[in-house]
Amino acid sequence: MHRILFISHNATLTGAPMVLLNLLKWLKQNTDTETILLVNEAGYDGGALLGKFSEVAETYVVERMTDHELYNFIANKKIDLIFSNTIVNIHLLNKLFNVLQVPHVCFVHELETVIKECKGLKENMEWIDENTDMFLACSKAVKENLVVNNGIEAEKINVIQEFIEIKKHDPQVINSQTAQIRSKLNIPNDTLVLGVVGATQYRKGFDLLVPIANSLKSKNLSFKILVVGADATTDAVMYDRVSTDIKKAGLKEHVYLIPPDLDIDKYYNLFDIFLMLSREDPFPLVNLHAASFGSPIICFNKSGGSPDFVENDCGFVVDYLNIEQLAEKVCLLASDPQLRKQLGQTAKTKVESRNDMQVLSPVVNKLLIETIQKSIAIDFNERKLEFKNEIADKGGKSLKNYLKKIIKSI
Repeated sequence: MHRILFISHNATLTGAPMVLLNLLKWLKQNTDTETILLVNEAGYDGGALLGKFSEVAETYVVERMTDHELYNFIANKKIDLIFSNTIVNIHLLNKLFNVLQVPHVCFVHELETVIKECKGLKENMEWIDENTDMFLACSKAVKENLVVNNGIEAEKINVIQEFIEIKKHDPQVINSQTAQIRSKLNIPNDTLVLGVVGATQYRKGFDLLVPIANSLKSKNLSFKILVVGADATTDAVMYDRVSTDIKKAGLKEHVYLIPPDLDIDKYYNLFDIFLMLSREDPFPLVNLHAASFGSPIICFNKSGGSPDFVENDCGFVVDYLNIEQLAEKVCLLASDPQLRKQLGQTAKTKVESRNDMQVLSPVVNKLLIETIQKSIAIDFNERKLEFKNEIADKGGKSLKNYLKKIIKSI
């Protein structure tokens, strides 16, 4: 039996923590691995996943511990490996490496924008490289960025796409829930429903909603855009500006901003087409969830990992931020229900065969076991690079402040 220390930057209802939850759930159900989880801080939503994490792993929140408590806790655990879920855990890792001399695997869910925003990360990439035995990249775009812009050797990186738990729904129940939404929002059955899911952020393309809606409206298309997860929590200024623009542009009957909903599957079941509007996103889980319900996806090229999934068979990859081209593809799918169904079915088959947690969790587990077994030959005393960040020695408060600055970007 192995004992692995997992680290999550937070416990919010977002992509990277959800992937970690899926992995921990699979490990609990299928292996005898003992899992311990350190969560840097609960997160902006109060830690929506903390309860779920606690069900599948021995879970602790670092912001509720002093450094002394943290060191004592770790020193008394016989850890075989550290699994850092996201590269932004660097400051906590620096503390842990003062106590633990074990192999380290880092699952990278970030592209260059977030790496630059994370204080102390860019200047310590050499330190990260030296102290990481294996990198997992959630998409080809993430691997390329690590190699080209951050000097990580390609041989140290394995591409493991994000994965989800594909749930089995009672068709009668979920269709009833979806019908209630349609009735509540007054959406006729012959109206095209476009889905958008994500935080209110520039990086997520939240500001593109109005120009997209205006373009579709000019084409006399009967449509509704449902934006699930839209509230003022992550960027109040952005939310207010876009909300105001929707009203001024006369689009209130076309664009609905819906707050985060833990029971989101009923919305995915309603979408006819899924719009991935992110400017930069490593490998969005929302694509996978939409695909699992048979929705074709439209995304931008040069936007990260979305094109890796969409390819040319389950939707369209349009030119970066080309609103008119995106609108044309929406109109094409609106006019051709058979094509829409074909692309959606391909998306569903693809996510079930390639991105189900039952498919990829065993792959990750095999890599972790291999890393533990190889660690016998590693001389950890050779890891002596200096950690180049002035906030590293300022205690837990600085760690928390740094996390709060970048937490909403992931």
